[in-house]
Amino acid sequence: MEGGLNGDAPASSQRFARQMLAMVQSLGLSVAEVVETSGLDAADVEGFVLPALDTAQLGRLGSRLAGLLARHANMAEGRAPLRPGDWRVFLYCLLAGRTLRDALLHAGDAFQALDGRCGQIELRQNGAIAEVRIDSLRSGPSLVGCAVDLNGVASIHGLLGWLIGRPLPLRSIQIAYDDGLYRRLDLGDLPYPVITGAAWTGFSFAAAWLDLPVLRALDELAGRGPQSFLFDVDGTSAGLPLPERVRRFAIRALRSRGRLPSFADVGAHLGVSEPTLRRHLAGQGASYRNIKASCRRELGLELLGQPQLSIEDIAARLDFCDADAFRGAFREWFGKPPAAYRRELAVSASVSQYPDPAG
Repeated sequence: MEGGLNGDAPASSQRFARQMLAMVQSLGLSVAEVVETSGLDAADVEGFVLPALDTAQLGRLGSRLAGLLARHANMAEGRAPLRPGDWRVFLYCLLAGRTLRDALLHAGDAFQALDGRCGQIELRQNGAIAEVRIDSLRSGPSLVGCAVDLNGVASIHGLLGWLIGRPLPLRSIQIAYDDGLYRRLDLGDLPYPVITGAAWTGFSFAAAWLDLPVLRALDELAGRGPQSFLFDVDGTSAGLPLPERVRRFAIRALRSRGRLPSFADVGAHLGVSEPTLRRHLAGQGASYRNIKASCRRELGLELLGQPQLSIEDIAARLDFCDADAFRGAFREWFGKPPAAYRRELAVSASVSQYPDPAG
């Protein structure tokens, strides 16, 4: 049976959470809402006993604290705060894209439609480099603004990786705050280079990644766990929503054995009955049928990047009955046959100076 917690969160993540918690308290804001929505103990949060929290808990806490600080900053500048429905609209727009490029362009449209509550986001491409520029429309620099904007960069980066089913490697993080203000956050070394005092806030990566397909679907939102390089959220399943735990178990089996586990096997792994598992998945807007399709989409794209594998080989490794079933499913997912995607992949790899991201 699956069980246990992630390990204790890294010290840098704990320090950053403490910094934001101190900012919240210095502004006279209540942490009651943060505690309630994070599933944490009030004594731990108010007493700064954060080492007891695992990475998933700390990620949820950091997200809630950043949201509270962002709402305060907006109201202080006379702007309407971000509402839960605004964030859902943003997510829906991302999921409407077929590729990462489409998703980012849709994100820019969504930010514009929200009248500045989220600020602005823009995709720029300079040759082989893609830049995601995020403007929170702040009136001036502050420690609160720096913390909120950096958390926004980490959240959007994690979200993009979730959309394409793999971490998005960055060339750099850009922060439009001076080095002294950034150092006050006491983050230590981040996994990507940080450029302070930049002309814009955001991040850059190899533009070849823009053409990767969006693998996630709307009904997978409920299973999306925390993703943030600020809190070093690892790849283990503990603390993640149930649909994502099911998905990770299923794709591990598909990768290693070429077979998706039965629903009974999933229930046995999680230590629950099939009716209970089905009820809880449905309660979070998910189904095992759609989770299996998500696993096949992700692994299928990886395998198509291996030219030595035939379409028939890939169909078998994805647990399809035959190659025609795989071709039909792929066309439904991405609007083209797998052979066409493979040809596009080869052309993209030949013209890019970066390694093929789907290989």
